[in-house]
Amino acid sequence: MKTRLFLLLWLASSFFFIQAQQANPEFKPNGKAIITVFSDFHTGIGAAGKETGFGLERAYLGYQYAFSESLSGKVVFDMGSSKLAGSALERIAYVKNAMLSWKKGNFSLDAGLIGLKQFSVQEKFWGYRYILKSFLDQYGYGYSADMGLSVQYRINDLLTADATITNGEGYKKLNTDKYFRYGGGLSITPIKELIFRLYYDRHDKDPDNLTHEKSKQIASFFAGYQNQAFSLGGEYLRMFHPQFRDDRNQHGYSAYTTIKLPGDFQLFGRWDYSASNKDYDNPLDVWNPGDQQMAILGVQYAPVKGVKLAPNFRMVAPKNDDALYYITVNLSLSL
Repeated sequence: MKTRLFLLLWLASSFFFIQAQQANPEFKPNGKAIITVFSDFHTGIGAAGKETGFGLERAYLGYQYAFSESLSGKVVFDMGSSKLAGSALERIAYVKNAMLSWKKGNFSLDAGLIGLKQFSVQEKFWGYRYILKSFLDQYGYGYSADMGLSVQYRINDLLTADATITNGEGYKKLNTDKYFRYGGGLSITPIKELIFRLYYDRHDKDPDNLTHEKSKQIASFFAGYQNQAFSLGGEYLRMFHPQFRDDRNQHGYSAYTTIKLPGDFQLFGRWDYSASNKDYDNPLDVWNPGDQQMAILGVQYAPVKGVKLAPNFRMVAPKNDDALYYITVNLSLSL
């Protein structure tokens, strides 16, 4: 199965090369650097009072280059925290994107270590990645980038369809098995300001792995409205058989809004609800699905292009535990 993916990537690379040879001779190839830094100062209130300090949450360094009007490439390094035990304060560099993109008319194709469409739509609508990840990413429903292929076709002004086939291990881990993750989405835009999106994906289980009981599946629905004055979005997600376990399921809701204020200010808010079928009365159930409610309210100030500053107040209420409160000031720098 992985050999097939390698063959598909090789064919895609050959296709990209042919397209580059057929480029418009009047087009001048060009490129630009990608430099983005996410930083913050945070302090807890009450029970969370010991959690205070400055943080460097993320740094993206890369370069993107347009070979022709339709063919481009991008390489991005991601410097962030590791989820390995005992390494929460360390910063580790990964290659997040190493991809080629081809776009012709209503059709586009991405190949390599690509960003995934199921993250980009909601993340772009939420609009504050430097403050908080989108729900899918925040609660571990999948990976924001992976090795594989992605295609998108705009059928008409109403419908746009996309499909992906990836390794399924994300961009931080090496490929460990021969089973793929398949995904498909449909975006519906009845008017310019309104979008609906349906998405489904399936990550095949490894029958040789005794811990894999069922293939993992995700289904989601998103709706969003945006005009010049405000935006309002909401999504529902459900994951069947996380960690490939037959007896496990997760689901959640996320709603977010932005209201444009005078000058360079924006008021934003978000509420998340993440739940699972974990048995909290069973001391032998060590699964940690991250069940909680989270709310955030803040103001963004963007004095110049590439600089965003956002003081905000957060409430995090883990299931079966007391709520925690934080005041945070987030900063985004982009060149």
